[in-house]
Amino acid sequence: MFPSAEIEARRQVIAFIQDLIRIVVEITRFVVQITETVKNGDQREAVEIYEKAKEVNQKADEMKKQFVRELFSMGPVLSHKEDFYALVSNIGEIVDSIDGAAFRIANFKLDKNTIRYLEDIHKMAMILFDQINALRECIYMMSYNPNQVISASEKVLEYETMMDDIYRGLIVEVFHQKFNPIDLLKVLEISTRLENASDTSEKIVDRLVGILLT
Repeated sequence: MFPSAEIEARRQVIAFIQDLIRIVVEITRFVVQITETVKNGDQREAVEIYEKAKEVNQKADEMKKQFVRELFSMGPVLSHKEDFYALVSNIGEIVDSIDGAAFRIANFKLDKNTIRYLEDIHKMAMILFDQINALRECIYMMSYNPNQVISASEKVLEYETMMDDIYRGLIVEVFHQKFNPIDLLKVLEISTRLENASDTSEKIVDRLVGILLT
């Protein structure tokens, strides 16, 4: 049983993480919109949407800095601070991966050889959006139903498996094409960042379980 002061500190930290994961959902929604816009042939609008996504990324960076300051200010009241710090760092990694993918989708001019792979990239973005929403549900459950976090996390892992299947199929097909190396790099730069964001979501689930066990 935690002392009352630590219970309050944990409550504050979890509330902060819940606010941060809402930011991740927002930027993931933008990457879906950007992909759809490029598919429709409007590169200029995609760049404009990315500017909004970049603002969300900057907001997430500021929130992470604020979190570190508040974590230090809690001193010995909160135990296992390193676990919460690692959790927020992983969430930051997701934001960075998504921002990187969004930038590349909006700004890389895909030619007739690579534009056809946007369908798979769009599927990856949609799966990632669903996965991040499932992850958000896990984080929210830490406040009102922590016993259900493990069962809820299964959905996150299911989406990660779906993402793996599309990503692996995509890279196999791409490497069997006679692409200009630059075209190959464009597809890999985008898809790998989306895949990394999905993989990091799985790491966050492990972090959540570890925190609940302390």
